[in-house]
Amino acid sequence: MSQPEEFARPDVARIAPATEGLTGADLKRLVEDGKILFAFDKARSKAMRSTTDYILAAIEPVRANKARYAAAETRAKMMAREMPDDPYQMAPSDPDEPV
Repeated sequence: MSQPEEFARPDVARIAPATEGLTGADLKRLVEDGKILFAFDKARSKAMRSTTDYILAAIEPVRANKARYAAAETRAKMMAREMPDDPYQMAPSDPDEPV
């Protein structure tokens, strides 16, 4: 059984600019999410879209997840800078303070 033309050839001219700045891992996630969107439409007997449309539909969630991860990583780095090198290290005591 052959595929319809819109499934056989994604429109790289539309996809490439939309994926600017994504890593290889991001692109892999993008394809996987596009496949899930396709399967969801098929399971619900919805009208099929082109491969390009499924990929483009998956871009925003992938970018949003990438942004959430970057924000979490930034927060973790900030917290790490605030912690002492040795978390068990006691603060220096005041020599004038009675024990």
